[in-house]
Amino acid sequence: MEKGSDISILVALLLQYRLLNMLYQQIVDNFALGFDVQCKITDFYNDFNDKQAFEKAIVNMLLSTDKDKSEPIIANLRTEICKSIDIYTANKELFDGIDIIKACANRHDPLHIKIERQLKETNKLWQELTQVRNSLESASWNDDKISV
Repeated sequence: MEKGSDISILVALLLQYRLLNMLYQQIVDNFALGFDVQCKITDFYNDFNDKQAFEKAIVNMLLSTDKDKSEPIIANLRTEICKSIDIYTANKELFDGIDIIKACANRHDPLHIKIERQLKETNKLWQELTQVRNSLESASWNDDKISV
């Protein structure tokens, strides 16, 4: 790995940790975990679960980059990791009690929402069509009565 890629990996990790902490705080504030948030947390884990690659990137950056460039990244990364740990520690009971299966089962189904919307629109148009048809039949029946 070249030093530029180590820095970019750590910067990406730093940004994702900030997003993760924001998501954790959102869970704490709402006392609930939504499906979309769960997906983002899972993506974070899947993208950054290789501890050896993380450690290698840190060591390579420290060895190959001057201290002025690496210190702020490491300090910010440490701050975000500590925030993550602090949020979890302060809300351990809430996080441990989250039912992931329920969060996934309660996800919004966009297809179902679209179908419901189309069904409402179809029923509205059907009612309008029925009214027009009834009006036309009534008008034609009245014309037949007048001509007799």
